[in-house]
Amino acid sequence: MNREQEPTLPDFKELSDRVIAPPPDSPIIRIRTNLDEQQVEEQEKKQP
Repeated sequence: MNREQEPTLPDFKELSDRVIAPPPDSPIIRIRTNLDEQQVEEQEKKQP
């Protein structure tokens, strides 16, 4: 697809239905226990 054929995208500032949170100031800690082992494994498969 050529650039001339691509649909025009709205300016990001015009999109009011999206929220992008700022990155956290503190580190993110993820704790894994044997109680939620299967749930964690499913989430890890979804993450890139």
